[in-house]
Amino acid sequence: MGNMELNIMKAGDLLVSSANTLPSWGIRVGTVSCVSHVAMAISSSSVIESAPTGTYPKSLSDFLKDNRRVYLLKRPVKLSPHQDSLLQQSVASIQRDGYNLPRSLTSGFVRFGFGFWLVCFLIVNSTLIFYYDAPWFVLAGYNFLMGLLFLVLYTCAWPERFNRVIDKLHFPKIMKTDVEKHFCSQLVMELDEIIDGGLSKGGIKIHELRPKDVQRRAKNLGYVRRRIKPPII
Repeated sequence: MGNMELNIMKAGDLLVSSANTLPSWGIRVGTVSCVSHVAMAISSSSVIESAPTGTYPKSLSDFLKDNRRVYLLKRPVKLSPHQDSLLQQSVASIQRDGYNLPRSLTSGFVRFGFGFWLVCFLIVNSTLIFYYDAPWFVLAGYNFLMGLLFLVLYTCAWPERFNRVIDKLHFPKIMKTDVEKHFCSQLVMELDEIIDGGLSKGGIKIHELRPKDVQRRAKNLGYVRRRIKPPII
């Protein structure tokens, strides 16, 4: 698509993007997606994002400079004055240094882990039952181990749950996840939940969403995706 007027963006819209950097390539390959980052618009000319430098607002022009390809996901319904007020208040209070890289990586690994678990569970059980006619204690032992693996994945899927387990088991506090720090898609979902924007509702919350998941959920809710480019000067 051609160049767009930058004033079409409104508070509550989303921007998904990719960049010519190694982390961006890694995220796109790991999630099998064309996007590696997501941010939320807080006005017609600025966004808030969680990046390695921290969670801070950024002008749209700077956001476009930092990313190779950017798509605007326009909300089907404009934010109400109350929702916009909640968003601005949250933006003012949520800013901080630091990026939660471990939490970001966990969201990707857990998603892969659940998929791998399901494939192994179905294939190995089918093979043991129909091909090897395995005795019951072999099946019981294998499924017990798979149950433990599922429990580990389930515990790691949400940081609050993981932190509670660490406390109950009296493990070192250094193992706990810093829930005050964000990564990009988790920040967007947290803000959406605060303003009751709809993205955080519905669906089975197995793990924290990745940029790819946020984009898919937005499109299912009627967000319109358009390519956005810097204006030609």
